[in-house]
Amino acid sequence: MKIELLDSVYEELTEICLGEYRNDKVDVLELLEKMMDHPQIPMHYPYHHFILPAALLTAVGKQAGKSEDELKNMLQTAKERSKFVPPGSCGNLGNCGSGVAAGIFMSIFTDCNPHGEETWQWCNEITGKCLIAVSGVCGPRCCKRTSFLSLQAAAPYIKEKLGIDLEVPESFECKYYEKNPDCKLELCPFYPVKRKIEIVVPDTAMPRLDPVNPCECQKKPVDLTYKKGKLHWLFKVGDRIEKDDMICEAEVEKKTIEFYAPASGVLTEILVNDGDKFNKGTILGYIEA
Repeated sequence: MKIELLDSVYEELTEICLGEYRNDKVDVLELLEKMMDHPQIPMHYPYHHFILPAALLTAVGKQAGKSEDELKNMLQTAKERSKFVPPGSCGNLGNCGSGVAAGIFMSIFTDCNPHGEETWQWCNEITGKCLIAVSGVCGPRCCKRTSFLSLQAAAPYIKEKLGIDLEVPESFECKYYEKNPDCKLELCPFYPVKRKIEIVVPDTAMPRLDPVNPCECQKKPVDLTYKKGKLHWLFKVGDRIEKDDMICEAEVEKKTIEFYAPASGVLTEILVNDGDKFNKGTILGYIEA
């Protein structure tokens, strides 16, 4: 199957890089995702062989003080070289394009060629480190996952050899997984992990003001350390909840207090039912964020 690569897409990706380059600082991960978000970039496609070296050249070039014209020339070279990386090379050649892309970056930035010495080693070594990282998750391929893995593997090597810290986070979440029917889900280190968050009774809580029968006692917090209350839920298990929604209320010594969601998510479990008693530190239920 012939894969068509449009020069117009490369030009637009280049403009994204140049736009970021004009800012005070370039966030390499943010730039990588900005290019991935281009409407003509599918889940898997050879454009990714350009996206990674383009992001690295832009971020490293910014810190190294390269001019915008120098960056344009480097991006043009990256485009030309990335087109030589065959589609499906990860499975067909055993050489993922994201690893090669890191080597393309190093070769261009250090002005390396087949006759180079130290930089020749760097180009091959950074590629090897990226391929080892990519192979740490089994197939099928995912151009987003392999790009992220190669970025994480390349960043410390770039810092070691070039003295430039790209500040790539040790962990972050992929936002593209729903578009990939072959997503490895929990086996992928970038798959969003659902967090189980406790809804816990605090030490104190302010009572709800009664507009009909106001009194000074309603202006003082209720100490729940020794006082017990009876609960009433405003949501049921399975309901979607937004952070700071009032999710339940309770009566404590004839005062009404309110409890709010600590995070957005789904109410997955209720441990204290309507009418049950509780006090400070009681876990009322869980939200899956």
